Amino acid sequence: MTNTNLDKLSKEQFQQLYPILLFEHNPKWFDKYEKEKNLIESLLQDDIAHINHYGSTSVPGLLSKPSIDILLEIKKSSDRDKIIGLMKKIGYSYINKSYCSETTIMFFKGYELCGYGENIFHVHLRYEDDWDELYFRDFLRSNPDLVKEYSELKLKIVNLYLNNRKKYTAAKTDFIQKTTILARKEISLPRNN
Repeated sequence: MTNTNLDKLSKEQFQQLYPILLFEHNPKWFDKYEKEKNLIESLLQDDIAHINHYGSTSVPGLLSKPSIDILLEIKKSSDRDKIIGLMKKIGYSYINKSYCSETTIMFFKGYELCGYGENIFHVHLRYEDDWDELYFRDFLRSNPDLVKEYSELKLKIVNLYLNNRKKYTAAKTDFIQKTTILARKEISLPRNN
């Protein structure tokens, strides 16, 4: 799908064309992340502060949408407009601010006009800082009981919000916040993994 086609979809059209689908964990997601990470690093090497695989595909045993989330933290001196242009050159669509907060720029890759493609990536571009998502990821990785509990929650809500990402995310928020509070008390973060 070209940048223009994806950019023209309304939020409702996007959600109908790309419903929330959950899959068993696939170890190949780690290899796909590494390959995409290497591509991004070769393109933005001087701008990257940290790059991490996060989200459900980064946690073994966790049910997940098949999209690989990448947290790309850039240096405070980096030019976001330049990075947007470079990411578009490697097939990413830049999603306008109606899809994300003021502090986050999101890129999508792997969406087809007929639905999901084989390799789907979401890159979340942020300036360098501490991010709760990494605490959540690392805490889940070391707590299989929480992985099971989180998977069960996802199964419970996925059919309720199949075409509503905002409500699906909101239904997970309480679990994520409680787990992140525990994680921040117990772990320190390694960067870049």
